Amino acid sequence: MIVNTITFSEKSKGWTSFWDYEPTFAFSINGRYFTTNEGSVYEHYAGTVHGSFYGVVYPSEVSVVLNENPSIPKNFKTVNYEGSNGWEVSEILSDEFKPSSNEFGNSASLDSATAISSYSEGKYLDGGVSYRSGFDRKENKYYANIKSNGVIIREGEVLTSDKTSGIKGFYCTVTFKTDETTDIGGNKQLFSVSSEYVQSS
Repeated sequence: MIVNTITFSEKSKGWTSFWDYEPTFAFSINGRYFTTNEGSVYEHYAGTVHGSFYGVVYPSEVSVVLNENPSIPKNFKTVNYEGSNGWEVSEILSDEFKPSSNEFGNSASLDSATAISSYSEGKYLDGGVSYRSGFDRKENKYYANIKSNGVIIREGEVLTSDKTSGIKGFYCTVTFKTDETTDIGGNKQLFSVSSEYVQSS
């Protein structure tokens, strides 16, 4: 069973985050936030290690929806972000495609892409030359190609392809996660996310 703690923000008047830690009790005193766990009291936001709860450092995760020009079917070719080194992409999914006739089956399908390594974890050497299999950095912006998990032929497509570059959809959901080696517990920022895409035919 997965247990999550959720945070309510008085400032935004809404639920803002899910957390992996499970406190026994939570309270605040003079603007400082405390929780109890297994008989001990912990103060949150007091140290320099981020995402550490009860002695365990947890990864951070955020999902974003890429949906520029929402009425146009697209082939998402790249994913790019501005922020800190140490972010990887654990999942990329297109919107769900539901066929309109039995000719293409009754079940819905969606495109998905392979995971993308962080800038640091994607580095490898080949013949003494350094390459990147995940995000690459240009002028403090990180770029990666989207590689499909497989080609899905959709109802009504005029041109099909065996290419595995990009995924098709009106929008796609990209899940970013902090990696397991880059500055563990350090401050990792994610300012903006974008994608290069072409209109699908």
